[in-house]
Amino acid sequence: MCHVNHRHHVHHHHLSVCHVHHHPLSISHKAILRRIGNEMFLLFRVVEARKLQVCEAHVRCYAVKHGEREDGTPLLFQQHVMRIMQPDDELGGMLLLMLPTEVIHQVSV
Repeated sequence: MCHVNHRHHVHHHHLSVCHVHHHPLSISHKAILRRIGNEMFLLFRVVEARKLQVCEAHVRCYAVKHGEREDGTPLLFQQHVMRIMQPDDELGGMLLLMLPTEVIHQVSV
């Protein structure tokens, strides 16, 4: 989950990272909302933190929203898949983690 402050930075409150064979990943603590033309993009970076590299990695992003039904009862923890442009999630969202990789999601209204 995240929130946006007045400088258009997104701060992650909860972030989960899989630790495969005790090789942690480094993920940027801040993401950026960037406007290019009339489009908004969410960007953050990920990289392998150790010398021994993971063979294959994939990225997926989810938004967790809270809302209300028409009768006013709460809808909690509604999961929504965030499509990833880079690396392309239609191709599996594969990452090469030996270099910092920028993950890009196009924000839709």
